Amino acid sequence: MAILYNVETADAFLTAYEDYAGKSSVYDCYWDFLSLIDVLFGSPEVYPGWVVFGVRGLTDIMMGERLDLMLKVWLSL
Repeated sequence: MAILYNVETADAFLTAYEDYAGKSSVYDCYWDFLSLIDVLFGSPEVYPGWVVFGVRGLTDIMMGERLDLMLKVWLSL
């Protein structure tokens, strides 16, 4: 979600989800790190499925910038 929208939107969604789910929700940063590792080989690209479903206005440059920001946020935890 951070790559598709931005880190702030992803964090807001996670907070809302955790508030709704209560103690049954346990955040595991493993999945966030996995999404970052998936793009380590080669340049980040817009996921083709997003375009098929009507998401417009994203660029490969934006994907790289958002991944960089995600990494900075995670490293500051």
